[in-house]
Amino acid sequence: MKKLSTLSIMQPTFLPWIGYFRLINISDHFVFLNDVQFEKQSWQSRNKIIINGTPKWVSINLVKSSLKSKINEIRYDNPSFSIKKIIKTFNQEYAKCDYKKDGLEVLNFLEDCHSNFLAETNIELIKFICKKFEFESKFYLSSDMKIDETRTNRIIKICDLINPRYYISTIGAKEYLNKDNFKNRSNIELKFFNYREKEYLQKNTKRFYNKQSIIDLISNLGWKNAKNYLNKNYEEITN
Repeated sequence: MKKLSTLSIMQPTFLPWIGYFRLINISDHFVFLNDVQFEKQSWQSRNKIIINGTPKWVSINLVKSSLKSKINEIRYDNPSFSIKKIIKTFNQEYAKCDYKKDGLEVLNFLEDCHSNFLAETNIELIKFICKKFEFESKFYLSSDMKIDETRTNRIIKICDLINPRYYISTIGAKEYLNKDNFKNRSNIELKFFNYREKEYLQKNTKRFYNKQSIIDLISNLGWKNAKNYLNKNYEEITN
């Protein structure tokens, strides 16, 4: 049995990129940061797939909300229309991919989700994909933790509750975590995740594009080979 010792925290994004799932795979504990402020035109409601040979956005329509709304308060606006449009585009653009049916399984699950809330649906989809990959991470919702703090203070509180040996942060947060003196304020050892994807064959484009939605990897490699891809260590953890 794996020792429960690593923690990562991420917002629940829409059809997340490959690195998101690599981070989950190396984390024993994974917290969905679902009660922070929603940002319009962000990864929370859109992501990229290959369309006409280059990366393009696919997104979900949302009900207009207050600028102060939290992610878990955001609702879909006619989700069936948005998802059917994404599926139609996917069927056209990924027709030549060997494992198109595997990628379509992800979108069909998304279409069958019954929640009208963005974060809840994103989380259920992420969990579905992780189950297919047979990941063993334990999931949490930050909203269940009732932490009334922001930025590094919130992260430290979450670390205190779960008490892992390591907190693995995305490299983008390095500047503010260092500025806020995380290492001297917590007994948890801080590591940074700086993921660089290894190239794989993308059958619907002439060159490799990184940072695509996970459905690109699944459609090109299939569930089994995509899992093997995500199990490989590319030395992405730094101090």
